[in-house]
Amino acid sequence: MLTLGAIDTQNCDSNVNYAPLTSLTMWQFSMSGFSVGSYQKTKAMQVYVDSSTYLGAPIDDFNAIVSATRVTTFAALLIP
Repeated sequence: MLTLGAIDTQNCDSNVNYAPLTSLTMWQFSMSGFSVGSYQKTKAMQVYVDSSTYLGAPIDDFNAIVSATRVTTFAALLIP
């Protein structure tokens, strides 16, 4: 879920952390890791957020996220 312009206190923690953008042309920033459901990734990476309906991720991460969330319908940009 991506919430723009508000804080979603029902689905998100009330502690908001801001990250400086690392690109002048997109919403890109550095991240040291993330978790989705039971899947955790602890690796420094550059990521970007987009309010569209797709997820761009390396294939192994994408498959793990799909498995952890049990999603059945999706659009994806798989990165080899």
